Amino acid sequence: MANPSRAADPQFPAPSLFTADGTVLLGFIPAQIGMDADLQFSGAPMGNLVGSVTIDGHPSTTDCGQTFSDDGVLNTVTIRDAAGTVLTVIPPGTAGTPVPGIRMPVDNPGFPGDDAATPVP
Repeated sequence: MANPSRAADPQFPAPSLFTADGTVLLGFIPAQIGMDADLQFSGAPMGNLVGSVTIDGHPSTTDCGQTFSDDGVLNTVTIRDAAGTVLTVIPPGTAGTPVPGIRMPVDNPGFPGDDAATPVP
């Protein structure tokens, strides 16, 4: 689950791919409610790159390897514009909401309460 811009909003699913070298690719939704309560898009129309966000995270997994959590204490967030110029760096120790995660096997997408859903033919 990923954290929204505003702490008052609920977390949302962000399917992710974790690779053996430690790289993680996150699949975020294309729009969300921004800090000013307006609709905010994470990209520009027609697929133009508007910038990037790099999160140097430090998630820890459970012994079973099926879940992880990152409290954000050691994380550094770097925001760049489309040319790669660093606009903002949020240093480690900045307060934030912990990020939980669960493994999503083929037969279980991992959404809370999903087991009670009615399948659609």
